[in-house]
Amino acid sequence: MNLQARIENFIFRLPSKEPAPIRLHWRRIYILPTRHGFTFALTLLLLFIGSINYTLSLGFLMTFFLAALGVVAILHTFRNLQDLRIRWRGPEPIFAGESAVFTLLFESAHKSGHFSIDTISQGKNRHVVEMPTETGQAQIPVRSEKRGILRLGRVIVETRYPLGLFRAWARLSPDVFCIVYPVPANDKIPLPLPDGDAGNGNAIIAGDEELQFLRPYRLGDSPRRIAWHAYARERGLLTKQFGADAGGEIWLDLNQAPERDLEARLSRLTRWVLDADAAGIPYGLRLPGAEVPPAHGDAHRRQCLEQLALFGNVITEAPN
Repeated sequence: MNLQARIENFIFRLPSKEPAPIRLHWRRIYILPTRHGFTFALTLLLLFIGSINYTLSLGFLMTFFLAALGVVAILHTFRNLQDLRIRWRGPEPIFAGESAVFTLLFESAHKSGHFSIDTISQGKNRHVVEMPTETGQAQIPVRSEKRGILRLGRVIVETRYPLGLFRAWARLSPDVFCIVYPVPANDKIPLPLPDGDAGNGNAIIAGDEELQFLRPYRLGDSPRRIAWHAYARERGLLTKQFGADAGGEIWLDLNQAPERDLEARLSRLTRWVLDADAAGIPYGLRLPGAEVPPAHGDAHRRQCLEQLALFGNVITEAPN
């Protein structure tokens, strides 16, 4: 947690994570004049001084009328945030380098509507929410930089409605996150062979009986063995590998990755998980302190990718 976040925690007494729903009651809303509001107040002061100096009845009338308008603007600006309930919807898992889209859902306790509500994250992303009815939403994209758990972090909800003379705002800490998978390795290295001696599967025997898996294309491979359907899906040139035994299972072990850097090895395993899943090969995953038995399917793929993403319990937060 940076220094700015610590200062905000001390001043605003915000918890690090707040469960849904968050209700904006009057104690959570702060209001101050904007630059236009200070200009408006200075103008009123000059009008008042001029009216006293020249004993202008119309001047007093205009001054008090504008002052009353300013007081009414305070009430409307404050009420535009009051009694809002905020929920959220977490994004689908992504790969590192992609943007996670967090969705904030706004609900009103009354039917008068809320207008020109801004949600600000990362100190710069601003999204306007209009609520002529009782519901509204804001989608906040946050770019991920590394694998692990990406939290939305602090969000400011503010409004300057209706005249822009005052700014009312509240700070939120939604308990919402996104799982970020490691970036798949770009280069293609063949999948590990099934471990027939360990009793976890049968070794592949060269033959033409059944498709076993897809491996990266090598110079000299027959065009008839190229997986053109995979090429059409922009997965690159892959060659079909056939074998006489269809019962093979493979284990993807962190120690099998040829890279030395931990993140590069996790990227390699991510690529192997995707390749094995595309080829329909039952595969398992071995990591220090965690093991996923061999299986296949979408749920198994997500489980393996999640284990790779959370290895070492990496947590990042969108900067504010």
